[in-house]
Amino acid sequence: MIYIWTDDNPTKTQLIVPDDIGYDFAVLDKKSGRNDNALMMREIAGKKRTLKFKMSIIADEDTSMLNKLCDQLENLPPFFYMLYPSPKGYMVQMECYLTKYSIKMRSCDEISNYAKWKDLSFDIVER
Repeated sequence: MIYIWTDDNPTKTQLIVPDDIGYDFAVLDKKSGRNDNALMMREIAGKKRTLKFKMSIIADEDTSMLNKLCDQLENLPPFFYMLYPSPKGYMVQMECYLTKYSIKMRSCDEISNYAKWKDLSFDIVER
């Protein structure tokens, strides 16, 4: 389970989780290159974790879940906290932000204007 909360609202809310979660860990270089002895040098500015969420096919019965998830994403503050299971097997807390979310329309009924969706994705990055 994944939970989100803010400084203004410390109550943990469960994030509706799509069926695929990816984890990226990046080391950010401040400066790198070779010294006078041709030895590779690297100055690290920081480290960031990114969670990538995806849902490929969204069934018609998942429409209400999709609406709730889109509401959650659109109403997130600029920065928030997240508690999630790490690949190492324990829960991790991080302060983070939503970078983007996207979804594609797969079809639309012209009579009822009812749209069906696919390929929902969003990224959450450590602050």
